[in-house]
Amino acid sequence: WTVDLGWVEAQRLRQGDRVPIHTAGSTSLIHGTLLGDGYANRNGALVWTHTEADADWSQAKAEVFAPSWKRRGGPHLSWRKEQTGKIGGYAYHAARQLQCKVRIGPAWRKRFYTPEGKKLFIPPPDFKAVAIWYGDDGTLSKTAGTRTPKICTAGFVGGWRGPLAWAEALFGVGNVSVYSA
Repeated sequence: WTVDLGWVEAQRLRQGDRVPIHTAGSTSLIHGTLLGDGYANRNGALVWTHTEADADWSQAKAEVFAPSWKRRGGPHLSWRKEQTGKIGGYAYHAARQLQCKVRIGPAWRKRFYTPEGKKLFIPPPDFKAVAIWYGDDGTLSKTAGTRTPKICTAGFVGGWRGPLAWAEALFGVGNVSVYSA
């Protein structure tokens, strides 16, 4: 079981230990979100942010956790204001964003991050997790009349190599491509 302090064998659980009980499908949702736009913070929360245009997607993901978190107020959703600035000499404009945060426990961070805080590629356990990852970071590109689904692989230790090896093992060499924004 995962408790606030991490992994504990069932026989070592004590009265008063808090064990997050996720709803059906939420393990795939957590995994896919960590591969996509989410991160696990040091306090054991899953955090993701989407622009106002994708607020429905964020809210739909947050609602998966609502039943099991009702007693503690459910997932925390907050709007972040629009921002403008410069990165590397280029101007940017960030639209208003909806940030969602839900407690998942520290075991997810230990699994998906190096001790230095770099994100690891952990292959999706099922196609539900792949669908969530695609919902966050996927695109349908069109080249010469052919539509090709792609998933961004930016941000993982080792770049695109881990995701490409996983996809080629699943779908066959030559049948997949990845991109890193």
